[in-house]
Amino acid sequence: RPEILGAPRPSARTYALYALGTIGDDAAVSTLERALQGGGDWKDRGAAAKALGFALTRNERARGPLERATQEPDPFVRKKAEEALQGKSRWEV
Repeated sequence: RPEILGAPRPSARTYALYALGTIGDDAAVSTLERALQGGGDWKDRGAAAKALGFALTRNERARGPLERATQEPDPFVRKKAEEALQGKSRWEV
């Protein structure tokens, strides 16, 4: 449920984003794309980029948001997007 993405605990948000990336269907990718572009916390946006890397193995739709995120001003988010495109996304919290 998208409400979990607004949870007060950062770890809950991260787990939810990673779960969406693991699901990797079109709806999950759309939700992750919104989280990545939403202008929220840099850690959440980095987790969304990483989660899109999980989804990329199953859904090519994840590539576009990740490619756009390589132009992200925040270096952490940019790094996570680049790692995702290189297939280096690993589940960790």
